[in-house]
Amino acid sequence: MGLVIAVATIASYGAIWWILGLRAAGSGSTLGYAGAAIVLALLVGAAWGRTRDESPERRRERAKRGYTIGLVTGIQAVVILVALKMLRDAGRDDLLTPVVAMIVGLHFLALARLFPARAYYVTSALLVALGAAGLLLDAGRVRVLAVSIGASCILWLTCVAVLIWPESRRSAA
Repeated sequence: MGLVIAVATIASYGAIWWILGLRAAGSGSTLGYAGAAIVLALLVGAAWGRTRDESPERRRERAKRGYTIGLVTGIQAVVILVALKMLRDAGRDDLLTPVVAMIVGLHFLALARLFPARAYYVTSALLVALGAAGLLLDAGRVRVLAVSIGASCILWLTCVAVLIWPESRRSAA
């Protein structure tokens, strides 16, 4: 069940990034939003198909991991809120999307270090690089679109990696 929760969480954030990108581009449509829902459903369905019964020992181990993941995610949320406040105070709302992408990337680095998962190292590097590249783009819709769609694709590909390569699954399962 841990794999399903991990994939559902990562894929859901991918869908959120996708929708933000479409809205920024001014091309949010029912079809575009449905595409995000379809990708989310396919990824969660694939994860569900790989679940198995868990022993009580395995459930306890997963609960400990869940606590740690929750702590890291809580820290990420606080850092995002601080960045939001600082950027708003500086009048730089236009930098929020790439900065959040970099914070999320660092979140994956922390998870990769806590739970050996090669896919998360790649996810971290790609999200940080995407955010840095986004800082170089002109402010406005192009920046938000490029970073948001890029982040959604990176997160969805992370789900695929976790489903395909067993060594990537260690932190998710």
